[in-house]
Amino acid sequence: MLTCMNQNAAGSTPRDPLKTVMAGATRHVYIDADLDGKTDRSKEVAAFLWKYREFSDHEVSLDEVGTLQINGIPMRITDIGLRMLTGNELARAQGFDLETFDPNIRVEHKDGKKIYLKNTATQVVKMIGNSVAPPCGAAVIGAMIGNGVDKKGRDAHAILEGLRLKQAA
Repeated sequence: MLTCMNQNAAGSTPRDPLKTVMAGATRHVYIDADLDGKTDRSKEVAAFLWKYREFSDHEVSLDEVGTLQINGIPMRITDIGLRMLTGNELARAQGFDLETFDPNIRVEHKDGKKIYLKNTATQVVKMIGNSVAPPCGAAVIGAMIGNGVDKKGRDAHAILEGLRLKQAA
């Protein structure tokens, strides 16, 4: 399950779209449930799920908390793992093509040479949070030039690609 948490929110259901990546405020996390019983924290899991039962889409009894029905077989959730999303996962969620864009590397120019520097995790989240997602940029450009092309015959995606190449140079 993907969800986001911050100081004013307890999260969202997995059916909701991922919230906007924002620099500094929102924390996007990946939550994983363990059903195999290798780590048995089922009492702690049940207590946690009971505390947040109002987010359930149906009424839940204390006996049902922490139990899933899979193909008619009741399975107890024995552990829940939680981790922050990586910079690549956040970039992909925002619509960036990771084959042409690496959020972990930045290019600086010094003495006429390109220097490749590694971004910290904080810098990556801030950069992605402050960016315009490519699908949004394409939509804005498309709205500005209509469904057609600009004077050079480029559609919205070609314009964005040209901007990306210009910035990379």
